[in-house]
Amino acid sequence: MKAITNYRSEKSRYIISALCVVVLMLLTFAILQIRFETNDDAGIMYIVAGYNTGTPSPLTLFTNIIFGYLLSGLYTLIPIIPWYGITHIFLIFISLTMILKSLIKVCVKREAPIVVPFVIFFFLYIFFMLYYTAALQFSTTPAIAGAAACVLTASLYFDESIRARVVDCIAIVSLLFFSYIIRSESGFVVLCYFATVLIFIIAKFIASSDRNIKQLRTLVLLCVCTVVLLISATIFDTYKDERKGMTEYRSFYKQLSGYIDLRITPYSEAPELYANIGWDSNLQSLVNNWFFMDERVTEENFAIINEYNEAIRQSLSFSNRIKTDTRETVLTIGRLFSRDNYAVGATLVYILIFALHSILLIRQKN
Repeated sequence: MKAITNYRSEKSRYIISALCVVVLMLLTFAILQIRFETNDDAGIMYIVAGYNTGTPSPLTLFTNIIFGYLLSGLYTLIPIIPWYGITHIFLIFISLTMILKSLIKVCVKREAPIVVPFVIFFFLYIFFMLYYTAALQFSTTPAIAGAAACVLTASLYFDESIRARVVDCIAIVSLLFFSYIIRSESGFVVLCYFATVLIFIIAKFIASSDRNIKQLRTLVLLCVCTVVLLISATIFDTYKDERKGMTEYRSFYKQLSGYIDLRITPYSEAPELYANIGWDSNLQSLVNNWFFMDERVTEENFAIINEYNEAIRQSLSFSNRIKTDTRETVLTIGRLFSRDNYAVGATLVYILIFALHSILLIRQKN
């Protein structure tokens, strides 16, 4: 037991962190029912598991096809296991363990009270992460993984051995990779925060009189590996989209997003516009409620409506255009929050990044 509580050992920090996270997650599952936050996740699960078709498919529409291949392969191998939910829970477990391990390491290196990292982590978990540990969502799980990658990167400076640095770097690249392939939008948000961490570390390196060249080399290698992996994943996903006929759907969805995510011009304001594309007020009402199973709901018709809305916006004076754009931005953000979409992932990353600031602000004991 004494060996396990030796906080100066990297192995002990992993064991302690993992045990704490397991206890917190088990208590969470005892209190809250494990479920999906949105129906998008249920849809993804049904596709990769083949529950409707009988054949697992990697074409999830929402995630990178690499993630789809991984899950559909697991469902093909052992279909009785709920791999989609297990993957989310496992990734959350790894991410939380890495966050707590990093906090403990920094406190030990700066000789701060050992209770500090546990207090910080408990605060983060109870107030911000507990809910999304049970209410799984493909927007927030990548955010948690990305937050762990940021915290790990900030604590690289405190690695005492090459082995520990290598393990942390592999974990960082893996977390960023999964954050991106589960949902690219959340992955992009994570990368923005990751970039700020790198900028801070580089600025600190430049300002320091005792410059650690090995640390700089590690960061460069870390960035190169991450960029290569993410670009490769994007190219592979695009290639498979074209081979499997997904390009047409992506093009349709782009026009649909332009219509549904911004201000929707009511039928009463432009009856001629809708009449020209064969829509009536009833069909527009159905489309506004995500009903698209009508031959008049096409990419071309969405493009016509979007062009009309853009022409209206361009005809406004500069001041009115600013007011309109501001109003649309606020309304869009509101809808994103209500649908637990991109903004949820971004917000969760922002909250979790508190752990990063905790690392940077922990002071060495006098």
